Amino acid sequence: MFGLGFTEILFILVVALLVFGPKKLPEVSRSLGRALGELRRTADDFRREIALSDLEQERESTQAQLRTENAQKKPLEEHACEHCEDSESCESNATESKDLPQ
Repeated sequence: MFGLGFTEILFILVVALLVFGPKKLPEVSRSLGRALGELRRTADDFRREIALSDLEQERESTQAQLRTENAQKKPLEEHACEHCEDSESCESNATESKDLPQ
């Protein structure tokens, strides 16, 4: 667990038994177990928050990169037909827009 062997753990238990006594040792063990559990949950929450923060930063940088790539692209050419001056009323635009899925 923490690099402790069987003899080290046994020594710690014997010292705890001598310090706290047989009546108080179960209560101290429960309190220690609860504290360690809470510490573990807090550490897990901290790790999750760090991972979430990293993901948010990655998302923001990707969005910024996409915005710059889109800004650098050429805008679509204006519609220019020989037979019309108003591109909105052009029949070729009307047929193209009908073919597009809604």
